[in-house]
Amino acid sequence: MLSSAGPHTMTNVSLRTILTRDRATLTVVAALFVMVTINQLGTGILTAVIPVRLAADGHAASAAGAISTMFSAFFLVGCLAGPRIVGRLGPTRTLFAVAALHATLAILHWTFPGPFAWAILRGVAGLSTATYFVLVESWVASQTTAETRGLIFGVYMVLIRLAFAIGQLIIAFVDSASLGTLFLVAAVIYLVSPLFRPRMLASSPQPTKSTSLSSYLDLPRLAPAAAAAAFAHGLLFATIPGLLPKWGIEAGLSIGAIATTLAVIQVGGLVLQLPLSYISDRIERRTIMAASALGAAAVSLAILNLPVEATWLWLLLIMAWGGFASSLYSLGLAHASDIAPPDQRIAWISSQMLIWGIGAMIGPMIAAGCMDLFGAKVLWIYGLAASLSMAAFFLWRKIVRPR
Repeated sequence: MLSSAGPHTMTNVSLRTILTRDRATLTVVAALFVMVTINQLGTGILTAVIPVRLAADGHAASAAGAISTMFSAFFLVGCLAGPRIVGRLGPTRTLFAVAALHATLAILHWTFPGPFAWAILRGVAGLSTATYFVLVESWVASQTTAETRGLIFGVYMVLIRLAFAIGQLIIAFVDSASLGTLFLVAAVIYLVSPLFRPRMLASSPQPTKSTSLSSYLDLPRLAPAAAAAAFAHGLLFATIPGLLPKWGIEAGLSIGAIATTLAVIQVGGLVLQLPLSYISDRIERRTIMAASALGAAAVSLAILNLPVEATWLWLLLIMAWGGFASSLYSLGLAHASDIAPPDQRIAWISSQMLIWGIGAMIGPMIAAGCMDLFGAKVLWIYGLAASLSMAAFFLWRKIVRPR
């Protein structure tokens, strides 16, 4: 086993040496990546078809919002329940149980259309989705060392985002009368995904010995920078893209320009994710976290002082913001995995997901409230303030605990 729970230290081992030396471990990681990529393809389809089907059936926009809220609320519950479920069922049975449940939920969406039924179904999906990612991310963490963890988690984030985006794009090739068939397609995809699981049972993460509340508090207590990175990602990347259309409309952008801006934010996350993750394996991770937060702050300040128009400079700034802000979660995930004891890794990753969810819930409320009071431009002032606060915290942690 190549996992390490020790502190992250700078390494000069080349990537070629790592790839040659760690082939068995990378085979397990590759299987996990194929499995989760297929799973996210199904999730992307569902996430796109649900609001489109609601709109086509004449339901109000608030119906889609309520369904999304149900998913998020039960996702937080799943972050708490996930380690207990994995510990009771074991990794393999958890994967197949989640796949069967997700496939069943997809079919039930097709069988019982309507906001009320879908809100209940998406709530159950939120709980099982959190359990799934608690298992997958702890499994990936158990297969990595400090010299590869940042890069591997960076690849992981890129793959699931690409799969999710491709799943959403599939809806463009289906006419409105055939939208219901996509629920069946998603169900099949969910059932297929666990067939690509790693076959090496010894590679699975160790069960968490304790699932008490204190085990979830260990992450912010023992790895506060990792907890802050998850919280920052929720405050920034789960907030600004969601409120950007309102800001863009008030700033005079066309619907097409707003759509382009949102797409460019996601592209930025894909472009900068791997370089920042790779550098974090060579330089102390909290330094890269601070640099990413400062980068997001600098871009927010630049956007505040530039005319709002879809020029190349504007799009490059938006791309850079997306890259800096989106990298924080994976950097924090790698940092937490560097420190976590093997038998507590599942609980720590669950705790990080929970903290991200809290940031993702309160961030939009704070930013939207400020925009209503002081105008849409406050969105980027919010981004500047949140980024600077997080950067200051990361730097303070480096001073308090240099290693």
